[in-house]
Amino acid sequence: MNEEVAAQINAKRPPVKIIIDRVTFENPIHLSNSSQRELVTQLKQIPIDDSEDWLQEIRDVSVTGAWRNEGFRNVQVTAQISEGRVDSVGHHVALEINVNEGQQFRLGEVMFRSSDADRPLVFPVGELKKYFLLREGDVFNESKVRDGIDALKALYGSHGYIDFVAIPLVDVDDKRLRISLVMELDQEQQFRIGKVEVFSSSPQFEQTARLNLKSGDIFDIRTVKNLLKDNAALLPPDISDEDLVIHRDVRSGIVDIRLNLEPCPQVR
Repeated sequence: MNEEVAAQINAKRPPVKIIIDRVTFENPIHLSNSSQRELVTQLKQIPIDDSEDWLQEIRDVSVTGAWRNEGFRNVQVTAQISEGRVDSVGHHVALEINVNEGQQFRLGEVMFRSSDADRPLVFPVGELKKYFLLREGDVFNESKVRDGIDALKALYGSHGYIDFVAIPLVDVDDKRLRISLVMELDQEQQFRIGKVEVFSSSPQFEQTARLNLKSGDIFDIRTVKNLLKDNAALLPPDISDEDLVIHRDVRSGIVDIRLNLEPCPQVR
């Protein structure tokens, strides 16, 4: 059978599910026991089939990420599989992982600055630092840094800075094994609520919406989403994100809100 015919047959064949039965680490490793257990459990639960380049993704994302979250910034990972039995569930394999950890880094300083030298930070540095779970001297954890950035975005977003962006600038000290961060904050403009339109078959919801979404108030998208969630019993069951229309005017810093929450007519 030539390669072209074989490829055509494989293309028509439904994907075969891959089941990871066993995970072993070939080199001595310093990943914490809890992180090892969490990683192995995660790897065994990932939905995989043989139509994907799954081994590379596991190596580059799941495994490498686990080590980088414990400060091993320069970790190098290789992975291979030992094929096992095939049954009605799928193709069973054992995953062998070889890890060259490198040095473990800890967090150095964390500083904050405005991306616009002429515009001071909206919040005091002491308050901004509260949104980072890591402290100086902690093992450097990339996931927690991302969580801190998400928390900053939520903080600024709750005060109308909906275009806020935080850019982490990294300074690596290989001698002291420290990674310092300068969080450059592009704060952008603060938005307030402009016109509010509510279309609903529930007068009670319309009244509640207008009490919570007042023209001139600072815009916070969480207020709108919580309003819909907390009053779900008053609304049609089929509402979606498409029923919320937000139009913002960057020049004026105004956000207009339109809620189309009337029941859809029955198709006959």
